[in-house]
Amino acid sequence: MRRVFYILLLFLFSNIFGQRLTIVNKSEGVINILYEAKLIVLNKEESKIIKGDFKKITIKKGKDFVQSIPFFLSLDEDLLLTFEENNFIKFKGSKDDLHNFIVNEQHPIFYGNVIKYQDSYYKNNIQEVKNLSELVLSNYLNKVKLLNASPLGVNDERYKKIKKYVVNDWLNSIFLFITGNKKLDSQAKELFLYYFNNYIKNNIDVYSCEFDSDYNVLSSIARYRDQLKINLPEYNIRVESEEDNINRYLPVNCQKFYFLKKYNYFNHINNPEQDVYKNILKEKFNN
Repeated sequence: MRRVFYILLLFLFSNIFGQRLTIVNKSEGVINILYEAKLIVLNKEESKIIKGDFKKITIKKGKDFVQSIPFFLSLDEDLLLTFEENNFIKFKGSKDDLHNFIVNEQHPIFYGNVIKYQDSYYKNNIQEVKNLSELVLSNYLNKVKLLNASPLGVNDERYKKIKKYVVNDWLNSIFLFITGNKKLDSQAKELFLYYFNNYIKNNIDVYSCEFDSDYNVLSSIARYRDQLKINLPEYNIRVESEEDNINRYLPVNCQKFYFLKKYNYFNHINNPEQDVYKNILKEKFNN
């Protein structure tokens, strides 16, 4: 009886006091919305209201468009998300400018600077890479703080959650041009250790993969662990694979991303092997 009461209480809390997100499909095609292991299919001009305490949704359109969208809403806030033509996502409601900045502008800002990092890197000016990348992050977080408009500033809980998401995506943009080779050169090692020691090391025990960028950053660190001579927490392997030497340094939720990426790849090329990874995700990761 007590268990039923708690389940009912949780249901009421998430549906009455939870976030309210309205999703509208204004594009020509069908879109799939995935959140908390649930699936919504929206045809053109259809809309759906979802309530709860969720951190993200994933929008899929065909086999060529997949985007995970983070949300930083309080439990009493509402947001309208419109999926328009050209896969553009428009926001209206609580903290709409903040979400628009993070979802529509963050990627071009961070990844648009990669070529500048590379120029300095190939000139053997590692300090300039550090300085420029830190300036990009600082300017971006200052804009986030202004859009969040909290009297608590950087001590605001919403800001802290956003910063965690932002930093991993920023790190991922930097790691793009220093990974790829089997062996790191001295410059790549110096950069890896700089960002690891300043942005990852202190939180490595509680690292959780909620987005692709989180997985990409941690798996890159794990891949070069021996060359960097760093210690990482070890975890049980949920499912054996050809990358156990990397996955054993990833929490279970991060290991899931390895198989999710495999599934997405084989699904994209319409290879029957996608079913293998689909079953693994369902049976081993409840995905």
